[in-house]
Amino acid sequence: METEDRGGRSNAENFAWLALGALVGVTAAVLLAPDKGTHTRRKLAGHVKARRQDLFESSQDVISRGRELFEKGREIALEASELFERGRRMAETQFDEQIEREPTFERGL
Repeated sequence: METEDRGGRSNAENFAWLALGALVGVTAAVLLAPDKGTHTRRKLAGHVKARRQDLFESSQDVISRGRELFEKGREIALEASELFERGRRMAETQFDEQIEREPTFERGL
């Protein structure tokens, strides 16, 4: 399921526009660069490599945080399950005790 922003565009569409904008920007930078093509390509390759490393590190941080949140959620769900089971047993015990305290009446036919 894709989510939409306020303008009615999906995340995939937004990403496509971002990628297209980046491609146009890089193309314009290469065409308008005052340096030689080989120097510009090396410079761009260095920037891409640095950004790729930044992106990799950021994604590792996100993955790590996601794992932490998943584990915390699992622990909370386990605690909730244990509390629910304990409450069920307590209610069952109280119900059984209440039944035992009530006098029984035999109905005549």
